[in-house]
Amino acid sequence: MGTITEISRQRKNKNRVNVFLDGVFVCGLDALAVVKYRLEPGVEISEGELSAIQLESETGTAFDKAVKFVSVRARTTAEIKKFLGEKGYTPEVIKAVLKKLKEYGYCDDRKFCREYVNAYRGKSGVNKIRAELKRLGADPVAAEEALEEIDSQEEAAFAAAEKYIRTHRDFVMVKLKHHLYARGFSYSDIDAAAARVAEEYPSSDEKDF
Repeated sequence: MGTITEISRQRKNKNRVNVFLDGVFVCGLDALAVVKYRLEPGVEISEGELSAIQLESETGTAFDKAVKFVSVRARTTAEIKKFLGEKGYTPEVIKAVLKKLKEYGYCDDRKFCREYVNAYRGKSGVNKIRAELKRLGADPVAAEEALEEIDSQEEAAFAAAEKYIRTHRDFVMVKLKHHLYARGFSYSDIDAAAARVAEEYPSSDEKDF
């Protein structure tokens, strides 16, 4: 049990307030909920009770915000959690929203990873894709399952090499390889692409190959 010490309006959303118990921020609430449940400084209430109030009054609003968030582009579960957490929603509300999003097919890390891999497998190497999925907070198991679908990226690496050559006519093979490595391609795919470059672009600096 704690005591409400402060209820302040949020700067970015005047219709929401931040609630503090014993001087510590606990959650954000819709201003109407504060009026409905007669919350004000001095009122004794537990974090659990505040969570229940938010769960009842704000799950719908949180769900609508989450849907708008994922409508811009597909998101990982971790991204949605972070987004809702930054909006001030409690773990209970976030859990309820994620459950509903999964039921509607808006939250699925396995699907996200498969679609991400398919979208970028022809542009970036497997190592870069793996790093990006990790940065986005994708489930590690789901990420690896999707990455296992990538066999060879020799064609993608060669396409990236040709693109590099178009803007670096006097390229050096070592620098080209470094470029492909930075794009996340494996050593085997880089070597295969470099061999094709040496055959098809004889003007390249083959002494560095």
